[in-house]
Amino acid sequence: MPAPTVPYVTIPATDYDPDSAITVDLMTKIIENTDHVKQWLGQGYTPSQAHSHDGVDSKLLSGNVAGNLFMFFNHG
Repeated sequence: MPAPTVPYVTIPATDYDPDSAITVDLMTKIIENTDHVKQWLGQGYTPSQAHSHDGVDSKLLSGNVAGNLFMFFNHG
């Protein structure tokens, strides 16, 4: 999976406070952040990076008590 083509940037509160106008710069940051997240998650919004939950090799996380109990009670 290639890295996202746009960076995720922090939008300062001064860009979206009640006294600030909606600017092209603000909207560009919002759109690019949305594109970044979409690319990071993968096509169709399914996890594709830093996850092993692809429906094929899904793994339990160590220390995940709820997940372990679910697996125990539902899958023996």
